[in-house]
Formats: sequence, C-alpha cells, structure tokens
Amino acid sequence: GRKNPQFNHKLWNVYDRVVATIPRSNNSVEGWHNAFANRVALNHPNIVKLSKKICREQSKFEVDMAKILQGHNIKTKKACYQKLD
Repeated sequence: GRKNPQFNHKLWNVYDRVVATIPRSNNSVEGWHNAFANRVALNHPNIVKLSKKICREQSKFEVDMAKILQGHNIKTKKACYQKLD
C-alpha cells in the first residue's frame, strides 16, 4: 500500500479556512511586518526609537479603527492580493 505522508493532510489543507472565510495564509501578517520594518528603517533600533515607532503604529491603528467605525473606507490591499488571501 501507500505509505503515510510526511505531513498530515489536516495540517496543510485549507478547505476549512476557505469555508469559514478565514485567510488561507499569513500573508497579511507578513505584509504588516514588512511595512512596519520599513517604517522603523533600522536593523537594530534602540528601545526608545522602537517604542516611539510602536506608539505611532498604535496611533495609526486607532485612527483607522475610528474611520472604519464611522463608515469611512481606509486604504486596503490591492484587489489582486485580496483574492490571494
């Protein structure tokens, strides 16, 4: 017979995620991390610089959430990338 696969089918299958309209990948997290790293713009920031960048990121998030709650649209991914998630 056939030998068992190295990785269990449930580990890599994304059908349940698609049915539940959950993203199939962590691309959105990777995209945020890349954008945040670009905003920090330092390979090894000290704690003060990093904390300031995190505070700015939090402020941006709060502004975006307020806009969403008021019914405004905020900048989102390009349609071709939304389809990939």
